[in-house]
Amino acid sequence: MLDALAKSRSCAMLGAGASWPIVPIVHELRPLVAKRGLATGAFPAVRIPRDAVGATVLPRPRMADRIWTERDDLEEELLHRLTPGAVQAIAVSFLAPRPYQWAPPQYEVFNHSRYRMAIINYNTDGLADRHLPSHLIVNVHGTGLIQAELEALDWEHCIDSFQEFDGPPIVIPNLFLPQPEPETLKSSLAYRKVRRMLRGADRLAIVGYSFGDNDDRVGKEAVISALGNRPLPVVVVQPNAYELAGALAEEARHSAVHPLSVYWESFSSAVIASVTRPRWKVCNHQQHCALLAAAATPLVSGGLKTVILAAVRRRTARFSDRGHQASGMWSFAL
Repeated sequence: MLDALAKSRSCAMLGAGASWPIVPIVHELRPLVAKRGLATGAFPAVRIPRDAVGATVLPRPRMADRIWTERDDLEEELLHRLTPGAVQAIAVSFLAPRPYQWAPPQYEVFNHSRYRMAIINYNTDGLADRHLPSHLIVNVHGTGLIQAELEALDWEHCIDSFQEFDGPPIVIPNLFLPQPEPETLKSSLAYRKVRRMLRGADRLAIVGYSFGDNDDRVGKEAVISALGNRPLPVVVVQPNAYELAGALAEEARHSAVHPLSVYWESFSSAVIASVTRPRWKVCNHQQHCALLAAAATPLVSGGLKTVILAAVRRRTARFSDRGHQASGMWSFAL
């Protein structure tokens, strides 16, 4: 991951985990959408078939192994009477980030790169465009509304109106809300740019992205195709990185896929903090990396520390064999 930030021709693919916890991920979004939908208080007499967005952002059907009350049964029945327009409008409102006066660390960390990076962004929150002006960005699924726009449109009233009058969903140009990717996206301008970025990259960082739990089939095919054509080093950064890294390595028959099981918010904060400590830039970095590991709060205790320190030891040994000092050869000053 540090190589991707420090070297040229690097590409980063950003998923929902890159914006978390500023914007909720899908499993957090479902109860929020359900609660707001139930609060509309107006429901038709018959069930309404769910579209692809509703099937993704509304809670899954109840499990048989859970004890359900009459209230639970009623709420589940009412959720099947939400209109597609209301559901999509609710999703738009929750995917709009609150305003930030400065770049959050999840995005600010890319501004410490020495070179212009290619950013393949699957988030619709607009954070990449707002906080990474110097990088080349492709918003694969478009961009939604921001809080100021929602307030100007009186969006909460719009949600109630969509539910009460069952109007058609509002169309926001190029916005693709959470749902399985159709094959027609392959020929879109955004994916033509994605494939060109992947062909030109010397390294790839997949940050907080699990290909929509395999709903983003077009995106996954583009990555596997890029990995199958040449030895492109890849790092997968997310709490359960080993599972996705193993799947990519197996499907692409590619050995250079490295998992980094961390929360991106904590890891990016730790990297930014390291840049502000120049007095550590001339040491062998082992003390510094231990502090970075402690700050990153990995999902499995000690996992990040093991990964980073192992990398430091390998690089230290390599540089020592060449007759060089490890000091200064691998710096966090990006």
